[in-house]
Amino acid sequence: MEWLAVDESAKSLLTRVLSRRTPPFTSLPPLHRFPLHAGHVLEIAGPSNSGKSALLLQAAISCILPKKSDGISYGGSEGSVMMLDLDCRFDMLQFVEALQLQINETFERQKGPSSSSTTSECDRIFESCLKRFFYIPCRNSFQFLAVLKTLHAKIKRLNEMGMRPQLLMIDSINAFYWIDRSLSSAISVPPGVGRTVLSLQVVSEAVVRELSHILESHPMLVLSTKSLSQSLSSMDRKHTDGSEDHTFSKKGSTSSEGMKGRNVLRDLMPAVWKGFVSHRLLLQGPFEQGPGNALENQFFTAEWQTPQLDHVDKFIIHKRGVGLVN
Repeated sequence: MEWLAVDESAKSLLTRVLSRRTPPFTSLPPLHRFPLHAGHVLEIAGPSNSGKSALLLQAAISCILPKKSDGISYGGSEGSVMMLDLDCRFDMLQFVEALQLQINETFERQKGPSSSSTTSECDRIFESCLKRFFYIPCRNSFQFLAVLKTLHAKIKRLNEMGMRPQLLMIDSINAFYWIDRSLSSAISVPPGVGRTVLSLQVVSEAVVRELSHILESHPMLVLSTKSLSQSLSSMDRKHTDGSEDHTFSKKGSTSSEGMKGRNVLRDLMPAVWKGFVSHRLLLQGPFEQGPGNALENQFFTAEWQTPQLDHVDKFIIHKRGVGLVN
């Protein structure tokens, strides 16, 4: 009679179903153009130093901040974040400083800087936020796949503790691209041996398969960054490992016409990953908006590729995070 046992309460069922309709954050620029829900996979692509990690940092802060505490509105989701860092370059110090600054400024703006409880209350909010941020470094594809295999159990434990993850972040999904791609040609497996090489195509298929299983049981919003290489050549090429060179240009055009002599952004990830992504945002920059080379004069651009939007947002990166430029 064990099959008659209740697997899930009505409250848990409603929470799980309604979580698909509730976005972890709605006003974070430049992600505010489309309603992002649990189950969506957003790829933030761009060349190096185009603001991808900074956008992940701000997304994490917006998710773990409380909605409201002691009459103060922080505008967060009070959710949990799981961060998979594949290139191990996520700036934890910058994340901590930005979180602390945003908490302090929000508190002082609504309560006033002269409040006697400023320090203790801000520290309490800060600690509660950090408890909902889970950082997991992965140094190769094997570690990445191993983490994905065990992620279901980790999320289940967090759910039991009342810290259901709302956001799964993958920083630099193509960090091991060249290593995995080289394995497919460097190692030859005789037929019938039954040994699987962690090639680019095999890894990409396994990643998509594991993420799909995770999202079926634990709906979350997935944010993934991807570096695009810059090249003077705009000829698309297909590779035997399933990867495909794909150039990005204005309005999503991939035409080579008019691209000669200009850097184009090349996407090398396999088609299986591209088909898994539901939303795609292209970041470019930095560009200078005034005289001098100071950081405060730099801005970045964000353009939606999927769904395609005929609008380009300009944003800046400062100590508090990301802000739109009018």
